[in-house]
Amino acid sequence: MVYISIVGIDCARSYPYYRSKLDAERIVEESAVPYTILRATQFYDLVLKAISVLDRLPVMVVPDGFPGQPIDAGEVADRLVELALSEPAGRVPDVGGPEVRTLTDIVRAYLEVTGRRRRIVRVPLPGKTARVFREGVLTCPENAYGKIRWEEFLRERVREAA
Repeated sequence: MVYISIVGIDCARSYPYYRSKLDAERIVEESAVPYTILRATQFYDLVLKAISVLDRLPVMVVPDGFPGQPIDAGEVADRLVELALSEPAGRVPDVGGPEVRTLTDIVRAYLEVTGRRRRIVRVPLPGKTARVFREGVLTCPENAYGKIRWEEFLRERVREAA
């Protein structure tokens, strides 16, 4: 069995979805089925979907100080195929996109590539979950795997939409 999970979920247990993913990892690990678990950073498609929601407002309200290292889903799929064709390996090294950037920078690049104009308002978010996100637990710069950069992904999406 090959299971896809998320980088940093063990450090962000206060976030319910991450807690459920971590529980799923434990079930896989405790089963009798040989397994491999790969944790990846957020996919570009999910980041784009979230930004598209923000883009409906006259200003882009962005959590301040959140680093991210999104990755192309196709590149993660390639890694999953490699793992599926290999022997079970337990938990393998995490994978992340080619660069760590702040969410504000990611939104700025989105606006630039899509030719949209919005004012970005950075909002500090309180709480335990926001604190660990600001600490960068959802990144793995030492395991940059992807080659496709955010702007390249966006340009391709813009071409597809045209």
